[in-house]
Amino acid sequence: MHEMSICANIIDILKEQAETQSFRKVVKLSLGVGQLSDVESDALQFGFEIVARGSIAEGAELHIEQIDGRGWCSQCSGEVPLPERFYPCPDCGTVGLTPCAGTELKIQNIEVL
Repeated sequence: MHEMSICANIIDILKEQAETQSFRKVVKLSLGVGQLSDVESDALQFGFEIVARGSIAEGAELHIEQIDGRGWCSQCSGEVPLPERFYPCPDCGTVGLTPCAGTELKIQNIEVL
């Protein structure tokens, strides 16, 4: 489950930010998780609760927002919804769209004390 290592990296980022921004506790954390990122939100939630124990993020509320997948179709010269990798263009049927949204995993907001 690679979500555990992702959570450990998030905690490291929060610790670094706590040092540079002078806060002592994370109350709420909002993450944007791309539909095409191969990250399971439930596993991320579970992993965060475990990895956050004993850290500045222990007990923090984790909010996960899904970022929809979008792909560029070279045949249509346009951006279309891409619900999964290797999904065909809904307009022309071309396979091999280039993902242009939905692959990211990012910290969107941190509420701190």
